[in-house]
Amino acid sequence: MGGTASARVSSRNSEWGKMIVDEDGRGHYVESNLWNGMRSQDHGQGDASGKGVSYVPDSGNGMDVTQTSQGRPFVQLQGDGAFIFDTPTARADLYELHPAQEHVPVMWAAFLENIDPLTKIVHAPTFEPELFAASRDPRGLTDNLEAMTFAVYANAVLSMSETECEEAFGMSRSALAVRFETGAKKALINAGLLKSSDFRVLQAFVIWLSYDPRSLWTLTGIALRLGQRQGLHREKALRTLPVFEAEMRRRTWWQIMILDSRAAEVSGSGVSIFVNLFDTAAPRNLNDRDIYPGMKELPPDRTGATEMIFIALRCELGMFLRRKMPTSVGSSTYVPNKDEDIDKFEQVLEQKYLRFCDALYPLHFLTSIVGRAALATIRLITHHPSQYADGGASMSVKEKHMLFSLSMRLIKYDQLIRATKVLNKYMWHVEGERCSSTRVPYTPLHLLS
Repeated sequence: MGGTASARVSSRNSEWGKMIVDEDGRGHYVESNLWNGMRSQDHGQGDASGKGVSYVPDSGNGMDVTQTSQGRPFVQLQGDGAFIFDTPTARADLYELHPAQEHVPVMWAAFLENIDPLTKIVHAPTFEPELFAASRDPRGLTDNLEAMTFAVYANAVLSMSETECEEAFGMSRSALAVRFETGAKKALINAGLLKSSDFRVLQAFVIWLSYDPRSLWTLTGIALRLGQRQGLHREKALRTLPVFEAEMRRRTWWQIMILDSRAAEVSGSGVSIFVNLFDTAAPRNLNDRDIYPGMKELPPDRTGATEMIFIALRCELGMFLRRKMPTSVGSSTYVPNKDEDIDKFEQVLEQKYLRFCDALYPLHFLTSIVGRAALATIRLITHHPSQYADGGASMSVKEKHMLFSLSMRLIKYDQLIRATKVLNKYMWHVEGERCSSTRVPYTPLHLLS
């Protein structure tokens, strides 16, 4: 079905969520504050019945290229079902899909600059020699290494602009995206993704996983199960492994949880059900050069900014929300008990990360904005009218003014990220993980409802 269909709220509402049914009878259950709030409050866009609210139906197969707010195309690759259920009778030969050897350093540089700082699940010092060796002899690759290389190529291209791709490779961004996404999918199939217990195959899958929110929520479920199979969710199991191997698994597990939590919220599925069912320690705030194969023990966290600063701050936020998140089934918000909790957490972020952020460095600038926006979002949710039995009717004028101020601050943070040219290289992340048809921004605005 092309376009969008108007939606209505079905009478089949549960205590926690709502069933949104489109004109063709397709239902989508939502229990996220984001989507419930949009359908239960009249802001001139719709009413409690859901009229005027756009429901984005699933698209057909093929590729769709649309423009982002930055004028850079989202490459929407469909057919995820074919990826999951594809059972070829013969292995796919991917040789023709590999890039020219001279193009690999350019892609790797783009990955290190645009992707790696916001993911940190590839150990660059050890992977780089393997990648360059692979570019010299693509036919001799193991399945897991080939999956990793294509995941890197695909992400690198999709983090670049159309102009950058044309100048560096002489091809359009969309053509390169289709080529390397196809390679990544087929390489994962060749590696036996769904049956694999190979950590590198899981790494490749997680690198590749930046996807449309509706697809991402389903696909992160696969990553979670693969991680469980390998014991990534249990710290005790990780401590039986070599130190370096264990730390890379912690980085990967926390990235999976970040992706799953975000996808659950944005897709309208509420809080990730796995959020309180693991005890894996957060990865250390260390540079890649601080860890290496064969090391006997991990050094303590570095004081100050590292290559991990963005990820470390997100993990810190995740740990705080896990402690303060309600555990009742169906609840889709996290409400700290007291403002003092947020004040103390703000001091933690300030002391460990924010005070070290230098706005001259794009990664630091983004980390600072996201950290401060997260704090503002938590404060807003804590005082949101939905926390009152009367829907906020008894709120004081002072508290209403505070909520307005927080909301305006979040809008300014979002605009600041989008208007700052040096942050363009992170727009693949800000715009909704590669191809968000829902156009919900990355920044904590998506928590508002």
